[in-house]
Amino acid sequence: MFQVFKLLSDSCKEVYLSKNRNTSGEYILYHDENPIKVYCFFEDDWVYTFISKSSYNTSIDMSKLYNTKNFTKIRIRWNDGTQKDVSVENLTGFQNKSDLYFGYNNHNSYQGPQSTNADHMSPYLFLGFLPIKLARNKTIQGYRAGERDFTFNNCDANPNSYITFYFNPNRSYPRRVGRSNTFMNGWMEYSSLINKSLSMGREFYFDFEMHMGGCGGFMTTYAVSNLTVALGLPFGPLSNLEEHEEDTDDVRNRGMIIGLVIGLVLLICVGVVAVIFLKRFTAMSKERDMFKNVITSDDYTIPIKNDQSHEYQTLEIRNSKKPYMNVASISGSRAVSNTDYDYAANEYVDLDHQIGLKNRESNYNQYEAVEQTQNM
Repeated sequence: MFQVFKLLSDSCKEVYLSKNRNTSGEYILYHDENPIKVYCFFEDDWVYTFISKSSYNTSIDMSKLYNTKNFTKIRIRWNDGTQKDVSVENLTGFQNKSDLYFGYNNHNSYQGPQSTNADHMSPYLFLGFLPIKLARNKTIQGYRAGERDFTFNNCDANPNSYITFYFNPNRSYPRRVGRSNTFMNGWMEYSSLINKSLSMGREFYFDFEMHMGGCGGFMTTYAVSNLTVALGLPFGPLSNLEEHEEDTDDVRNRGMIIGLVIGLVLLICVGVVAVIFLKRFTAMSKERDMFKNVITSDDYTIPIKNDQSHEYQTLEIRNSKKPYMNVASISGSRAVSNTDYDYAANEYVDLDHQIGLKNRESNYNQYEAVEQTQNM
């Protein structure tokens, strides 16, 4: 059974950082939402990703599957089911000059596989040792496997220095088979037996093509007893990844706390502004209501002062012709009825109530002036 890590995992590194740490086995990774079946092999402080041939029609981002190009691991499966593996790297003399190259259906800066084979067996994974600029020299070249250097003299400067792993979905037979030799078989001879509990299914093993030089050799799967091989892409050290993940979690947690604090402060500020606005709005509403009440009050005099004064003066003139005063005290005058006076006084009181307190003082002044005139 294989496990699925759709939401988080695009590499065996992500599998390691999940809750199922250090569990070697089959997994489904996702690159751009495309499923890739792999075998994650955890060994010591490293994890190696072996791609299944069933993923031949999937776009694979190789850069997500490794973080070092100093070495790789190759597994070998014989027809009887025996499985071995070996670590492979560049020659000691070239390790400071060139890294290994991992490609999916490409071989940038490297001499590529034989077109007669690639045309029928592609797509492929590509392991490059020396780039063309280094391999096109008549120098000692080769590879290192199982902590041993395997060398040859590039007699004609032919820049081949690679192993190709063919998906071969049509199970085509190679057009060029080649043959083996001691130099070419070195990495197989020094491979180590794998515990059966860590064995991979046949779908992870590929037909291969190996080419070295000029004078190194050319061979394919069918030149060496029909064995198949698998390429393991390295990721690690895992302890560093775990420490980095913990640091990342700490940073993420601190960031979340800071974000929550900032959000809370902003929320409080918004609340304060809202309260101030509501208070001001309420105060303005009360003032507006009070203003309306003042306008509608019976005690408020609409400013038509001139017209009211004119009306009052007219009334005063009209009343001044009436004997509303008690003139009994005037020499030579006879007492008169007080009826007309009461009538005028009542009219004055009614009018005074209508025009309001504001004009009352001026009206009294006018009244006193009229009264003095009458007394003269």
